[in-house]
Amino acid sequence: MNRLKGLLLIFVTLVVSLSSCSTSGPPDIKVKWPKLFRSNYSKDTGSAFMAIINDGTGKDILTGCSVIEYPEVSCELHNIVNGRMVLVKQMEVPAKGILDLKSGSSHLMFFGLPDKMKSEITVVLRFRKSGTMKIKTKIKWF
Repeated sequence: MNRLKGLLLIFVTLVVSLSSCSTSGPPDIKVKWPKLFRSNYSKDTGSAFMAIINDGTGKDILTGCSVIEYPEVSCELHNIVNGRMVLVKQMEVPAKGILDLKSGSSHLMFFGLPDKMKSEITVVLRFRKSGTMKIKTKIKWF
């Protein structure tokens, strides 16, 4: 009976220890390879692609974006669902993972881009836990 109690105590201790190692810590967000591509079809629109890397132990949520140099530009989060581009309210950046914003998948859409723009702009990304992050990105043409 004492042996059974000892094994039960070890098991409970192990379960409690493992549950305290969950992925509920803080996110650690970094951005690599940002690029904004202007559309050849609709000159006032563009798409931004980048890798949003989370080295932290907690997930984060991308909730929005804007452009510092052109505050009149509308920036939206988009994804592809059933082969169609749709507006989404947020995108998850998993703990110890990557949110890969790329063509044909999750990406940022920009509307109302001016005809003449600087060759580089500052995109502000808004995250639920990490707050805002300013990203310098080059302007390219599709």
